[in-house]
Amino acid sequence: MLPINRMRNFGILAHIDSGKTTLSERILLYSGSIHQMVEVHEGGAHMDHDELERLKGITINAAVTTVHWNEHQLNLIDTPGHVDFTAEVERSCRVLDGAVVVFCAVAGVQAQSETVWRQADRYNVPRILFINKMDREGAEFERVVNETRDHLLAHPVVCSIPIGSGDAFTGVIDILAMQAVYFDGDKGKDLRREDIPDELLLDAKNWRHQLCESLASEDETVLEQFLANGDVETEALISALAQACHAGTVHPVFAGSALANKGVQLLMDGINAFLPDPTQVAAERVYSETDEEGTVLLCDASLPLRAMVFKLDAGKHGDIAYVRVYQGTLSPGDQVLAVRAQADGLHAHGERIQRLVRVDSDKHMAVNAISAGDVCAVIGCKNVVTGDTLIGIYDDPVSLSGIQFAEAVIEMAIEPERGTEADVLAKALARTAKEDPTFSYRTDAETGQLLIAGMGELHLEVVVHRLGERHKVKVHMGKPQVSYRSRITKAVSGRYVHKVQNGGPGSYAIAEIEFRPLNADELNEADDYVFVDRIRGGAIKKEYIPAVEKGIANELANGIEGIPVCGVHACLIDGHTHVTDSNEMSFHKVGRQAVREALPELGIEITEPWMRVHIECPADKSGTVIGGINAKRGIVQNVEARGTQTQIIAEAPLAEMFGYIRELRSNTAGRGNFTMEPIGYRVK
Repeated sequence: MLPINRMRNFGILAHIDSGKTTLSERILLYSGSIHQMVEVHEGGAHMDHDELERLKGITINAAVTTVHWNEHQLNLIDTPGHVDFTAEVERSCRVLDGAVVVFCAVAGVQAQSETVWRQADRYNVPRILFINKMDREGAEFERVVNETRDHLLAHPVVCSIPIGSGDAFTGVIDILAMQAVYFDGDKGKDLRREDIPDELLLDAKNWRHQLCESLASEDETVLEQFLANGDVETEALISALAQACHAGTVHPVFAGSALANKGVQLLMDGINAFLPDPTQVAAERVYSETDEEGTVLLCDASLPLRAMVFKLDAGKHGDIAYVRVYQGTLSPGDQVLAVRAQADGLHAHGERIQRLVRVDSDKHMAVNAISAGDVCAVIGCKNVVTGDTLIGIYDDPVSLSGIQFAEAVIEMAIEPERGTEADVLAKALARTAKEDPTFSYRTDAETGQLLIAGMGELHLEVVVHRLGERHKVKVHMGKPQVSYRSRITKAVSGRYVHKVQNGGPGSYAIAEIEFRPLNADELNEADDYVFVDRIRGGAIKKEYIPAVEKGIANELANGIEGIPVCGVHACLIDGHTHVTDSNEMSFHKVGRQAVREALPELGIEITEPWMRVHIECPADKSGTVIGGINAKRGIVQNVEARGTQTQIIAEAPLAEMFGYIRELRSNTAGRGNFTMEPIGYRVK
């Protein structure tokens, strides 16, 4: 086993079609993990093992593998680039020590590039940049480097530059070694280093000067050598670059083309040299109910176990839980506690580690133990969920900070093809929701329809496909529906009376409640419901107050015509209890009644989800595309010419965007494409 300072836990992040999975395949090839390769566009990529991934030619699941390169162990997670599967990126970023962010040398910084960058920012993930597809017509290395600085606020420091572009792309110049590097032999496996061509020497020296200048502000040794000599020793540059990359103050940049087999080995060397090992990242903390500041963990195999479940999947031989171990050691047969942080505190239950495996896409290799700093998969845990913290069976409950997932924005009605399969469908949906935190389902109280909710049309299409393939239950789908919300704009207070007398035991409850909109600073997400109890003197018995709260919550969830009411602050001020006729049900009913009576006076506004839309189309079709967006109540934010293509960034309501791909393809003779991501709710 290699020492921990030779371990790298990193992910590959990018906008869809930037070449992430092709890059992953080359890393597998050059490290010797695979010997034959089928390209992504041919539907046989090693990392895209799911049938639907191969059918569509995109990554849907974050795929994990382990390779070895130059005496380093690389635990690699290849993440999806489509915004509908952003949860896979989120959960991966939470446990990564570093990332390679891939950009297309033609398209540059795109919509999902910004999204994954923000996700990496959220978890302070150190990053290396790879400008891919330098063999494509229209590739512009320097423009893309500048875009990362302008659009992402990155701090790019160039370590390799391309020799030519498009059909003339023949290799790269290693700025650190000041050598030209060419990639010969089968799939570019053989590196040939030569002197830099005369016509490129001045350009290379300029990039070297910028590299030294950038690092001079980060490291005193570099500054001293740079001021004295105008250049810096390569060893000092590498050391300073590693430290600055770990701190997130610079981002090393490499050029190449994964598909053309050029530049990838230099990137792999950069991963070893510049991304941190598990001991060099910001220390994790665990929190208990009595320790709000948290206790710092040490990346030490001999200390008590502290690990996080960051992904669940269904395997042939049982549930698979992907785990990052931060402290201690995990072994088959261990009894552990799975700790879950919930609104009312930490909850723990026992689990037994049946099998421990190292994952290679869809293949598993049994291991005897996984120590601090490593990533593995556990088979056999029955009740864990994403975000659970695994600790020793006799330890006091503590929890690592969790993972933030986006809320669903689109709903679709489904029903089983055969009525007898309703129970099977219910179990399948529960299983799907457990695996995917951005998926949910519910039964509409008014229509009785079963509704599934997710991040987009493709997301729900994948869910429905898996219901049939994995769970053997076929469903009929309705049209997608927008997940509308409503909010209140006014404050109302009143005395609400529920009184029923029918000759027998009565039902009696009185509650004085004040409703008002939540202030933006009261919660991180002002879409929730806050209940405050200000009862004094026992006007309402303590055991009845939770019933009032639940009644209000239930009625707000029902909302207006099935649209939930959000952002409500409800304050229970006063009330009255009858000695014999009051009970929990009575006060539950008065809570619901209070909402029904107050709603007409609360100034309800219906809101709808809006999306940021990133469109790429031929330049001569951009006018038609912009006109189409305007017709959808959209707002065009930016139009930028990129060679023969035009990039359009707009904002539009989700309700208008269903089926947009068909319209776009029709208006652009099949050459247009788009992606979109949620940006929030606006008044309809």
